[in-house]
Amino acid sequence: MEEAGDHYTRIPVKKDVHPGVRKEWKLLRETEEREKERPENVCCVIRLDIRQRKLYCDNDVIDCWNPPFL
Repeated sequence: MEEAGDHYTRIPVKKDVHPGVRKEWKLLRETEEREKERPENVCCVIRLDIRQRKLYCDNDVIDCWNPPFL
């Protein structure tokens, strides 16, 4: 695809991710949506950092991924 030209430069290629990691990302995204819907978090900034696997509320960690095997 690198040699195919400009037509294919914007196609995202998802690398293989372990199913357990994908499940944890899903749980963090669901938690992010729940936190954004809570009335006490209306003026707060809720953000999810996928690389660090942490959920923040105004730069405070709300939830993070703790792998059971480490």
